[in-house]
Amino acid sequence: MSQHKRNSVHPSTCTKATDETRQQRLPFKKVDKSRSVKITPNSKYPEKDKTAALLIQLFKGRTNDLLVGDASTMRHERLNSPLCVEQIIDDHLAQQRCLGVYPVRDDASVFFSAADFDDKPTRPDPASREKAAAAVAQLKKLGLHPLVEVSTSGRGVHVWLFYGEPVAAWIARRCWFHVFESIRISPPEIFPRQDYLDPGKIGNGIRLPLFGRSHFVDVEDDWRMIPPLSALTSVRRIKLDAIHAAAKTLGCDLSKPPEQKQTKRATPRERCELPPCVAQLIAADSESLLARRWRGETEELRDRSRSAIAFSIAILLIRAYVPTTEIEDALLTWCRSVGYEKGSKRDWITLTIQNAYDQLCSDYLQQLRRRRELNLRVGLPLSIRRAHSAAVAKRRRS
Repeated sequence: MSQHKRNSVHPSTCTKATDETRQQRLPFKKVDKSRSVKITPNSKYPEKDKTAALLIQLFKGRTNDLLVGDASTMRHERLNSPLCVEQIIDDHLAQQRCLGVYPVRDDASVFFSAADFDDKPTRPDPASREKAAAAVAQLKKLGLHPLVEVSTSGRGVHVWLFYGEPVAAWIARRCWFHVFESIRISPPEIFPRQDYLDPGKIGNGIRLPLFGRSHFVDVEDDWRMIPPLSALTSVRRIKLDAIHAAAKTLGCDLSKPPEQKQTKRATPRERCELPPCVAQLIAADSESLLARRWRGETEELRDRSRSAIAFSIAILLIRAYVPTTEIEDALLTWCRSVGYEKGSKRDWITLTIQNAYDQLCSDYLQQLRRRRELNLRVGLPLSIRRAHSAAVAKRRRS
């Protein structure tokens, strides 16, 4: 594949600066798009400015949707204007807030894709780096030039591909799956996660590099760390004909797109809104644990993921004697408000609530054991009483 000739895209600047210092630090002047981005001599942090500019230029996704959080948990945030260089420098590169992007645009196309090789304590994979190295070697054989990043945790690996023009999300995904099939390893998580977007959906986001322990590496040189600016400036964006050539080598048929599932019109139940009783509970005390969990606060939680927050909300609502159907609607509403795709699945919501009932029942049984009692007090919800009866029966059998 021919060496990509980088075209600069002048990054958006924030509409309002917070103070005079920030206004003076804006490093960009209007430039001809056919020329490279130029940094003014007065720029205070020239390398960070260039790095931030390249991050915006390469990781182009949805312009008004942003992923925001820290090393452990992320949430969706709606933007009034596109992400700007100052935000990247002041938040992301300064390690204040981790920023991420949503790859799939409204027309179901992407400018980049990634394979995410996880090695989490909860789901360890000691061979993750070997798998990533095998994928990188195969991509280079196909004439594609990936960028490799050790992820935020310092344990996982992201293998990135960048495109010189919009590529259909299903094409990017199908090619990735054929790459892994060709080297006979199970596919890791692929971004974009969807071939198409359902109406009103934004897909799954992914963290930008260079937050936490994230850094770029040269896999072929014993995973040597590469300076951010050197890594980003060396990126070669892939042209569509190179993708088709690689697909042909892999035996990947790109002539037939996958069928797009027709989404049925949502019923009033499926369109659910926040139940009034839950809204009243949250509004009654803005500093209550329920209100804080609803805002996404994770104090006293070992697991700070959105799944853990949803689970905590379910437990608090059960303790408040909220009916199960209204807990379902509340969790669906919360998941939609934070852009948590997993929460759009009714099965997952049902399982989360059932696990919450089981946890409460288990806690209650421990209290009963200490008191040497096996009876529930009157007034508990029927679901808890049934779960309790099953647990007691199981305990007696054992």
